[in-house]
Amino acid sequence: AGIQQQNPTGAAQLGGPGPDAGANASGAADPAGGGGSAAAGGGGEEELTPEEESQQCRECLEAAVRAGADRQRVQEALSRLKSRNLRIVFKVLCHAGPTGLRVADIVKFAREHRFVNWPGTSDRTGSVHCAIRTSKDMIVHVGTHQYALALFPGVVHVPKSEQRRGARAAGGGGGGVVGLVGAGPVGTGEFRGPGGEGLEA
Repeated sequence: AGIQQQNPTGAAQLGGPGPDAGANASGAADPAGGGGSAAAGGGGEEELTPEEESQQCRECLEAAVRAGADRQRVQEALSRLKSRNLRIVFKVLCHAGPTGLRVADIVKFAREHRFVNWPGTSDRTGSVHCAIRTSKDMIVHVGTHQYALALFPGVVHVPKSEQRRGARAAGGGGGGVVGLVGAGPVGTGEFRGPGGEGLEA
């Protein structure tokens, strides 16, 4: 029940069933970690009805437009989403606006607003991280482990690696022994680098 054929044209049809109705409903493999059916998704999840999915898509479109996104770009992005988990994350981030949300908050919002029926005891942060990684720059890191849709005006990707380097530099000390291959004889205070050269302790 509720199985829909994919829209062959890829056109946005937010007024009724189509690409909004049960993304990946055929049960095909989902590269972002969620199956297209309750059986494939695991954990006793229930699929949304086509009507629920269509209503949620209309609501997320309106929320994104209110937050400054271009209606046509949001519709086009929604029509292209095949991964169930990526679709869930996209809908949540439409509501979050340009400030975005942390992964744990994306999971919480999705559960509370019934974008998915993930069991409360299951940790779905890994599924969300995987969906973000496969989003092909549709979802970007905006700082402090928060993610937002790139289609919002003013959203700029903030590389995580720069944050980590900055955190290490601010933390001082701590990283001095990292990367050292071995230490000299016990009690000498002499450390050896990868090429065997002596390094000061």
